Amino acid sequence: MQAQVDIRSWLLKQNDWLKEAADRLLKKGEIDALDVADLTALIKTPAGSKPSSHREFTELSHRHTVQDELRLIQIGGVAGI
Repeated sequence: MQAQVDIRSWLLKQNDWLKEAADRLLKKGEIDALDVADLTALIKTPAGSKPSSHREFTELSHRHTVQDELRLIQIGGVAGI
């Protein structure tokens, strides 16, 4: 949970375009071509290049549970390293 608090604190100090990108990523899970176009336009504006304070990143406050687990059991047949 501390990592989420640290990430949120860091994000709150960043420029608006980066906050917008993080907000979209947190809400949608991915950034698509339309998002890239929107963010490209935003970064070219004076407002996009300055910190803002209108985002809270509440998604970082939610507890996330691990639904799937991946474990590496063995590595074998390695050659040429």
